Amino acid sequence: MSFPQKSSLATVVALVAVYGCYFAVVGVRLDGDVEAVAYKPFLVLTVVALAVLMAVSHTALALLWPHDADVVDERDRQIGWRSDRVGGYVLAVGVCGVLTLALVEAPH
Repeated sequence: MSFPQKSSLATVVALVAVYGCYFAVVGVRLDGDVEAVAYKPFLVLTVVALAVLMAVSHTALALLWPHDADVVDERDRQIGWRSDRVGGYVLAVGVCGVLTLALVEAPH
């Protein structure tokens, strides 16, 4: 397994673990009244925990496999380019959607 694949696997595991815990805790507190759930402090804690977990996992990967950390072949480079392109499209659609909802002053 190449280093970018190990990095992607660590990212997926961290995202599923951290946000799985977030939605489990917030989901238990949600009894129908969305406004009553104090989710903001827990969301900030979740984002900080995710950042720390990602930094620690990628540092551990680089320390365990130092010879693989800087090696990138053509296939990995193309996968990175494609994922950046798709991620950019998803981000653009999300931003346009949020701005559209804000402009039409959609009820929430």
